[in-house]
Amino acid sequence: MNTIPISIQDLIVHFGNQSELARRLSISPQAIQRWVSTNHLPIRRAIEIERITEGRIRLKDILHLTGLEPKETGKKSLDDLCGARA
Repeated sequence: MNTIPISIQDLIVHFGNQSELARRLSISPQAIQRWVSTNHLPIRRAIEIERITEGRIRLKDILHLTGLEPKETGKKSLDDLCGARA
């Protein structure tokens, strides 16, 4: 079954607006606006979105927004992908 790719605008709609998405990710609304203007989502934020939506939005469904392809992630861990922080 084919699915329609999720866009950054779809993410904003899911959370209600840019400010709410920014608040949930603890980032500035300007960062969200940058995603909109560049159509690029940092991999770390894609992983966070999957976590805070409890899987309702899956990483595999938004991975294309990061510029990565599923095969590029290979066997890397999520920490490797998002730059683990202590």
